[in-house]
Amino acid sequence: MLIVGGLVAGLVSAGFAAEAAKPKVKIYKEWDFTKSGVVDEWAEVMKNNLEAQDSAKSLKLETTGPDPYIFFPEAGFAAEEFPFIVIKMKGSKASAEMTHQIYFATEDMPDLGEDKVVIVKIKKDQALFNIDMKKCKNWTGNLTVLRLDPFSGVEEVGNITEIESIKIASGPIE
Repeated sequence: MLIVGGLVAGLVSAGFAAEAAKPKVKIYKEWDFTKSGVVDEWAEVMKNNLEAQDSAKSLKLETTGPDPYIFFPEAGFAAEEFPFIVIKMKGSKASAEMTHQIYFATEDMPDLGEDKVVIVKIKKDQALFNIDMKKCKNWTGNLTVLRLDPFSGVEEVGNITEIESIKIASGPIE
């Protein structure tokens, strides 16, 4: 009986140790668009076929033409240290035929291109996207540019994208 209790106690202790040993996710940068003034950081960035608005609860982007994109206002960090882009957003015309794409450039590879992109397939009603940039072999070195192409696909024109938050992180966030 004591042995069983000891085993149970040992298992419980091991469970706590495993939880305590879980590495904490570090955040390089967070944009929480539900907070006042955060949209202003994104107001002057280069964008294509997107109209940006501050809706007081999100960065609201209306797609006005094909190939919509918006550049991140900041991207000076080590790729290996922060391999996750975590975005909480929704689109008015979101469908399984659409994708999100994140393009990037580094000090050693300064041009945007298909060799430096991660494409994320969209699931219906998905709102939280933990995008693992390590899926692209060129996610190395110091980042200089990040570009989000939200809800790209057949129904992109007229789509309303609402972004609640974006985080550049060391791991996935639930």
